[in-house]
Amino acid sequence: MLRQSAADTPFLTYEWQKTWSDCLCSCEGELHLLTVRDGGALLGIAPLFVLSEPDEDGQPRRLLRLIGSVDASDYLDLIAVRGREREVLDAMLDALAPSDTWDAIDLWNVPEASPTRSLLPELIAARGWTLLDEKQVVCPIIQLPAAFDDYVQSLDKKERHELRRKIRRADATEGVSWYAITRQDHVHDLDEAAEAFIALMMKSRSDKSDFMTDEMRRFFHQMIRVTHEGGFLHLAFLEVNGVKAATYLSFDYNQKRLVFNSGLETEGFQSLSAGIVLVARIIEDAIQCGYTEFDFLRGDEKYKYQLGAQDTWIYHVRVDR
Repeated sequence: MLRQSAADTPFLTYEWQKTWSDCLCSCEGELHLLTVRDGGALLGIAPLFVLSEPDEDGQPRRLLRLIGSVDASDYLDLIAVRGREREVLDAMLDALAPSDTWDAIDLWNVPEASPTRSLLPELIAARGWTLLDEKQVVCPIIQLPAAFDDYVQSLDKKERHELRRKIRRADATEGVSWYAITRQDHVHDLDEAAEAFIALMMKSRSDKSDFMTDEMRRFFHQMIRVTHEGGFLHLAFLEVNGVKAATYLSFDYNQKRLVFNSGLETEGFQSLSAGIVLVARIIEDAIQCGYTEFDFLRGDEKYKYQLGAQDTWIYHVRVDR
């Protein structure tokens, strides 16, 4: 179903949705799943749950949100077969209209180009409801050329010089190597790799350390395992004489590499620029794999733009009746 949809991203796969539900869904949240069919043919899925939150007056308000909202999933959407999106959304709204289980449809992380965003204004206006459609956060993306040299050449002169200098220094440093755990890899212990990633992620920034609650740690372990089983995990490490200095957790999906999170050893390797060197290597690898995009996902960190990324947006879309 997902593969037939314009909403096809790793965050809407069964593997991701089930893992998020098991590990991070609020105990107060209740699943509210809708399917749309034409005869026996499945045309659409609304992977929703109901969450109660207080409004401005402190009164409870029941929100319909997409499974994965808000912090852990970068792209979320209603799922519909390409070309049938209007029918599917209309049917979903018809099914939701008489229900007394919700006060607002509160969709986060909806991609800028989503058919949901383009179709909802007309469908909502016809029902006399109100629609909020606001920019949420940027997701910088690099459009990948056919060769790594072409990519480097596309950078600003200063950034091009800096990247080449850092790569040369790493190449000249004894004991520097990198590797990635992918769908073909059945050698590495995934729980051990997950712990190594989490350790570097927590060392890299204080906010990432605060983010790593016990529930989130469980989520990362399970998510790394199921995305490996699903065939789209790309977990890269850069090592210096066997010591892990940098890491990137990405997903290879639909000829794109999507960077979910990263980590960095902040002591001992500053002169090596280990994080930049590793991301350059995985960009080069993505180009060699024939991928079309390198997606940094949410966040406007400076290094993403130094590496040539351009902004796209995700949106917060809310329907009130």
